[in-house]
Amino acid sequence: MRRVSQPSHDNGRERDTPSATGERGQINFDFAIGVSILAIAVLFALTIAPAVVGTEEIDRTGSNAVAAERVASWLTGDALGDGETTPHCLAALLDEPAPTAGCGFSGSTLAERVPVENRAINVTVEHTGTRQCWSGLDEGIVAQSTSCTEWLAAGPSAQDGDAGATARRSLTVGGRTVIVTVRVW
Repeated sequence: MRRVSQPSHDNGRERDTPSATGERGQINFDFAIGVSILAIAVLFALTIAPAVVGTEEIDRTGSNAVAAERVASWLTGDALGDGETTPHCLAALLDEPAPTAGCGFSGSTLAERVPVENRAINVTVEHTGTRQCWSGLDEGIVAQSTSCTEWLAAGPSAQDGDAGATARRSLTVGGRTVIVTVRVW
């Protein structure tokens, strides 16, 4: 650093001033602190940005899980009979246009029968991984076969990319244990 003598106003003493050679008062330590603060600010912004922009989708997915659990509990509880699940109530919920007496729901479609608003819903009945159907001849639930015409399933199928949730409940209907799967999206 070059010393330049300049008169000062403090009793005639000389003082050091930066010359015209471009010297600044910054050292490596100052630069490192500045870059670190900038890096932390950028990382913070990149971490927070997806949550700020995507909150609607996060809320929708979380509320779908709650809706699926609520519907599955309602179906396997109050909707399918007064403490005793009858095959007729299950078939009426999913296939028949009008529920029979003693079932805990009303309405003519699955959307009217199930207490979920502004969401698509699908309900499927399975036994050991096989879809079940209603046999009008036997008045009961039977395994999937070529003669099965009334599947115990209702509602649209989910499309690829639909953010949804699934809930499953075990249910004994007419001496047979089945799995009721509820999908909400």
